[in-house]
Amino acid sequence: AQFYVSKITLEGEGEANIYGTENYNVVKAGTADYDGGQLRAGKITELKFNVGVDAEANHEDPSALPASNPLSSEHPDFAHWSWDAGYQFLRLEGSVDFDGDGTEDEILEYHIGGDPNLRQVILDNLDISVDQATEVVTITVDYAKFFENIDLTTESITHTGDFPAIAQKVIANIVAAYSL
Repeated sequence: AQFYVSKITLEGEGEANIYGTENYNVVKAGTADYDGGQLRAGKITELKFNVGVDAEANHEDPSALPASNPLSSEHPDFAHWSWDAGYQFLRLEGSVDFDGDGTEDEILEYHIGGDPNLRQVILDNLDISVDQATEVVTITVDYAKFFENIDLTTESITHTGDFPAIAQKVIANIVAAYSL
């Protein structure tokens, strides 16, 4: 599993209009910590971020970016289709054991992308005080939620455009997968 996170914004009270970034991160299984940037002291009341890449960046030339940029064609987690289709915002890959016998029966491959499929996650009603040099905000991803209302026996593959109905089911589940 991996997905792009972009446009992270933390909002708050008083001096805590804390943080906004244009940065992109590739979130993937096995990596737990990501640098969110600099915060000012205050109270965080809302955290927003996109799952995906905004339309402008989605259609830039990835070969023109430095290798350290997650959108670069030289980045090891690079997930791009082409200039017109852009990035794969969300990739879920694996296998499915339909009958529970321990043998994989089918591959699972969800590659979600396309400008209309960018999703903004808003986690609000927060009460997080930032008053020290380092503050950790933990966002939980419940990967099982990506599969809600999906029949894996018949809906195990989509590359967004080839099986758009399946893609729309995955896309509909994106926002609910995240919590603090």
